[in-house]
Amino acid sequence: MADVFDTDHDYQVFATLSEYRLAVDVVIASAQRDLHVFDTDLFDIAFDDLARYELLRNYLARGAVSRLWIVLRDVQYLQQRAARMQRLMRDFSHQIQIRQVAETRETDAFIYSDAGVCLYRPQHEHAKSILTHRDPARCRLFAGRFALMFDAAEQPVSATTLGL
Repeated sequence: MADVFDTDHDYQVFATLSEYRLAVDVVIASAQRDLHVFDTDLFDIAFDDLARYELLRNYLARGAVSRLWIVLRDVQYLQQRAARMQRLMRDFSHQIQIRQVAETRETDAFIYSDAGVCLYRPQHEHAKSILTHRDPARCRLFAGRFALMFDAAEQPVSATTLGL
């Protein structure tokens, strides 16, 4: 499996959840200023796992220009069980924006960085995913979709329950 993440390949397909999570790490590591995530609830993406938490923390600690933008279908897991993500939200509140979409027919999930690395999961209920490097057209497509969902999403998700 070591050659699966060889960056000489512009397009890679993964079939398991563990491969998907390793590909998430590739996208996070590639981010310089912006990291965008559209997901069901962050459970499968495993942002609350210690290794991924450290990767995200290191990315955000680079400075105020590092931003994490997230749109979720369901925030229950994030608010009730994702303690590490809540800690990140508190520690880097000025760099993290999380919103929830009210209703969506979207059944996919994706994460992409400003470096042009994109991970696409056509069905959030299945582990199959596609990682692309150096694919500006795909990143523009995701960026357009993300912007529409982010702007239409409900109020931001907070690290605290004050005001709820």
